[in-house]
Amino acid sequence: MTIYTFPSSLWHIASVQFPLQPLSTSSPQSAFNPFMFTDGPTSEFWQCTATLTPADDRDRRAIDALLRKLRGKRNKIRLYDPSRVRLGAGATGPTVNFAAAAAAGDMTIQLTGFLPNEALGLAADDVLGVGENLYAVSDDAPTDADGNITLNVLPPMRQGAAIGDPVTLASDDIESITGPTGLFQLVGGADAATVVAGGIRQPLQLQFVEDPDFD
Repeated sequence: MTIYTFPSSLWHIASVQFPLQPLSTSSPQSAFNPFMFTDGPTSEFWQCTATLTPADDRDRRAIDALLRKLRGKRNKIRLYDPSRVRLGAGATGPTVNFAAAAAAGDMTIQLTGFLPNEALGLAADDVLGVGENLYAVSDDAPTDADGNITLNVLPPMRQGAAIGDPVTLASDDIESITGPTGLFQLVGGADAATVVAGGIRQPLQLQFVEDPDFD
């Protein structure tokens, strides 16, 4: 299995949907089963549907080559949500770390390295990355005098984190968003690439589902 990164230079977005969807194993209703049953725990997974605008021939070829290298669901790709900029004040520098250890399944985490005494250190719907996993802030959160912040996040932590482990924040500039990222599988759309007479590429809609790293 190989992990690729979708280059920001090719991320020509006409529209994007990037929801966090709950998924679980279920048995549908039928003539022999009057009720629908849900089995096992429900987990949340990021899903991405992105419509790429027509690009020049070099970009078109690069996108086609990248999609082929994913080999369906065999390989993974790093994606970020190009529609989300950071609303909160953010950090004092490039490095944000865990201020306290977190366990897999935690929905509250403590971080350090932020601007001190900010009423809005990070805002609800700001995103952050821990390792190869993507999380969203659930509630507005202030920072204290030491630049620490306590966040409610979803999905629950996929893996544990130790004090000092790094965290990636999203940019506050729509022109320079490059992360944070999560790991995804391509689940649809690669076979719909269409080029009409004159070499004009039609918009291409791709579907991805998160394939995260779990403890």
